[in-house]
Amino acid sequence: MTNADENVLAAASDAEQAVEVPTVIDADELAKARLDERWREFCLNAEQYVAETTRPSTRVGQPA
Repeated sequence: MTNADENVLAAASDAEQAVEVPTVIDADELAKARLDERWREFCLNAEQYVAETTRPSTRVGQPA
C-alpha cells in the first residue's frame, strides 16, 4: 500500500467550507475518529440503559 492509498480526499461544493476543512485525511486518523464515535455512542447507550434499569419503582401498591 502506498502513502497515497492511505489517504482519503475530502471535497466540498462550497468554496468557503472547503477552505476550512483539511483536504486530506490520514487513514489512521479516520479510523481513530470512527472508533471514538463508536465509543461515545456506546457510553451514551450504557448511560441510558443504566438510568432506565436502576430507577426505583414508582409503582404504588396498596397495603395488604
